[in-house]
Amino acid sequence: MVIQDGRVTRGEASKKAIQRAAVSIVAAQGLSDLTHRAVAAAAGVSHALVTYHFATAAALRRATFGHSIDRLTDELEALLEDLHDPSDVPRMGSDLAVLMVTDLRAETLATYELMLAASRDPELRPLALALTDRIADLLEAVAGDRDRAKAASIALLGNVLASLATGADDDLPALRAGVGHLIENFDPRR
Repeated sequence: MVIQDGRVTRGEASKKAIQRAAVSIVAAQGLSDLTHRAVAAAAGVSHALVTYHFATAAALRRATFGHSIDRLTDELEALLEDLHDPSDVPRMGSDLAVLMVTDLRAETLATYELMLAASRDPELRPLALALTDRIADLLEAVAGDRDRAKAASIALLGNVLASLATGADDDLPALRAGVGHLIENFDPRR
């Protein structure tokens, strides 16, 4: 058994709180309001602590994006662990879409804000690619091949974005049905 120094544990906890606060800011106000001072205020920590963990604005953006992606793909992994029948993939994709507009709404909004920023900031592009790649990695076993999994990943993200952008995210049955039908089209057995 490894015994950790309490400072390490507290440091990791404060870092996660900072990342959660950063996600909340980007989701609610947009990327332009993501500053060290705003994050410190939202997280209830000092400006110095935010700067200690994330020395530059770019590092803070990358950490925010990384945290959002981790949360989204962790949920997808959990859904896939419960998947016992490949014919349930459309339901699983629908469940993920619903989670993205409900329980993971802040992470989803922050991710889309950061993906748009990646179109202008080459340093963020690897993170944007990582999201679609991680979702495709998880879907590949059930989609049949990498190209189909990548297309399903992009289609799922696009469907959720359109739902959020048009206000249709409050119609969860329609979102669930739309994503289910969309993913059915990527099933190689069809």
